Amino acid sequence: MLTYELDAKNSRSLYEQLYQAIRSDIELARLDAGSKLPSKRTLAQHLGISVITVESAYRQLAAEGYIEAKERRGYFVNELPSVQAHDMSAGSEQIEHQLNAEAATKQIDPVLSSIPSVPSIQATPLLADFSGNDRSGDQFPFHIWAKTVRRTLSEASKGLLLRTAHDNRGSEELRAAIAQHLAHFRGLEASSEQIIIGAGAQDLYGVLVQLLGRERTFAVENPGYPALRTHYELSGAHVVGIPVDESGLDVATLRASRASIAHCSPAHQFPTGSVMSAVRRHELLDWAREASKQDAFRNAERQDVKDRPLKRYIIEDDYDSEFRMRGRPIPPLFMQDTQGSVIYMNTFTRSLGSVFRIAYMVLPPQLLSVFNERFVARACMVGALEQLELARFITSGDYERHVNRQRTAYRRLQDSLVAKIMASEAGNHVRFKGVGSGLHFLMEVDLPAGARSATPFENASLERGIKLIKLDEYRFSPIVEECLCPRLSFTTHSQENSLLQPTYVMNVSGLDAEHANEIATALIDAICFCCDISSGSKHR
Repeated sequence: MLTYELDAKNSRSLYEQLYQAIRSDIELARLDAGSKLPSKRTLAQHLGISVITVESAYRQLAAEGYIEAKERRGYFVNELPSVQAHDMSAGSEQIEHQLNAEAATKQIDPVLSSIPSVPSIQATPLLADFSGNDRSGDQFPFHIWAKTVRRTLSEASKGLLLRTAHDNRGSEELRAAIAQHLAHFRGLEASSEQIIIGAGAQDLYGVLVQLLGRERTFAVENPGYPALRTHYELSGAHVVGIPVDESGLDVATLRASRASIAHCSPAHQFPTGSVMSAVRRHELLDWAREASKQDAFRNAERQDVKDRPLKRYIIEDDYDSEFRMRGRPIPPLFMQDTQGSVIYMNTFTRSLGSVFRIAYMVLPPQLLSVFNERFVARACMVGALEQLELARFITSGDYERHVNRQRTAYRRLQDSLVAKIMASEAGNHVRFKGVGSGLHFLMEVDLPAGARSATPFENASLERGIKLIKLDEYRFSPIVEECLCPRLSFTTHSQENSLLQPTYVMNVSGLDAEHANEIATALIDAICFCCDISSGSKHR
C-alpha cells in the first residue's frame, strides 16, 4: 500500500502533494511499470484524505501519461523508457519547483494569415471566427495599461532608457520580471541572463537558425502552424514535418528523419490538443541526448560541418499553458532536461493581443555563451519604453490578474458553448475533445451518410456568421521528405469517412463570452440544417 506523509498545513494542496509523491516514485522506478495503483477509495481511507483528493491526483498523473486508467480495472503505472545519463534525483528536486506553479505563461506567435480559409461566400458579418485570426483585444485592461505607461514615463531615467536600448538580450528589468514570473507560475527556474527578448516569435526564429546553424534540419509538428515552417525556411533552415499522435510528437519518425532540432508543444499541441505523455517526453529527451551522426541537410562541400557531430536541441513552444482551465499546468519539459538540450519559448500575443509583438526564449547555459559571442552587435527590436512598461505590468501583479480574468472568461465561454450544443437536437451529431485544456478544442461533426463534402456545412455556418477551420487544413505535405515513414493520423477515421465526420479546431481566443448563446445557436442551426433535423425550441 502506498504510504505518504501529507501535510494539511503545507502551502500546496493535498492533491498536489500526493501527485508529487506518486510521480516521484514512478520517475525513480519505485513503482514498477504495469503495477496497479490502489483504488481511489482504498488509498483515501489509508491516507485519511477524501476520495476527491485522490481522484484529482490520479487525473493529473493520467493527463501527463504517468499512469493509465483502464475501464473497470483501475489505474496502472505506465512504463517509462530508461533515461541515459539522467540524474533522477535532480529531476525529483525539480518537481518541487514545478509544484509551486498555479498558472502558466507562454505562447508561440504564429502568423495565422497563411492558414487556408473557408471558400468565400456571401455571408453575414462574422459572429465568431474560430480560426483564431480575430484577436480584437476586448478584454485588454487599457485603463490599467495607461496608468502603467504614465508611471513608466515619469520614473524612467535617460540612463535606464539608453541601457535598455543597447542590451542585445533585451531590457534587464523585463528579463528579471519574466524570470520571476516563470518561476512562480511555471516552476521554471532560470536566471534573467538566460532570457532573450524578441520582437515576436518570428524574430526569435531567425535568431535560433543563426545560433544553431543553417546546416541543420529543423523538425516541426504536422499538423501544426503552417507559418512556423515558413519562418524557418525564410531564415535559411531546412524543415521537415513530423506526425503527431495522441501522445505527442512521434519520436520514432523524428529519429528516421535525421533532424537535429525538434520544435514541439508538449503541454498542448496545436491543433490536435494532445498532451505529450511522460513516456514520450523521456523518449524525446533521450533523442536529444544522442549526438546526431548525420544531419539530413548537410553541405557536402564543407568537411568541417559534414564530420562534426551535432548536439540535438528541443525547442519547447509553451504557447497557451497559462490558459489550461482544468487541473494543474503541465510541467515544462525545460525542467526535466539535465543536459542543456531544451530551449523554452513563449510570447505575450495570446494574453495581451497581437499588437504586442514581444516574445522571449530561455537558453541553456552553454547556448547562452554562444549567443553572447555571435550576437554582440544584435539590437533588440522591441522599444525600450515598451519593454519597461511590460516589466512594470508584470511585477505589479496586473498581468497575473489580467490572465486570471481571461482564463475565467474563456472557460465560461467554452463550457457554455459545449453545454448548449450538447443539450440541443444537434448534440447527437457532434463530439468535443480537449475542452478546458487551452484556448482551443476539437469538434467532430457527423454529417449525413450521403454527404460527399463538408463544404455545405461550412458554408451554412458561414452564412450564420461562424467561420470554421478543419483540422486537416493545418497539415502540410509531404510529411517527412527524407524518410519513408507511414503517415500517422491523429484521428482514427479513414480519409473516406473523414469527409463525413470532419474535425474542426475551435479556437476561442478573441471571441466575446457575452455572445456565447448566439454563437451556440448559430452552430446548432447549421448542424441541424445540414443533418436535415428540426432545430426546435429546445435550444432557443
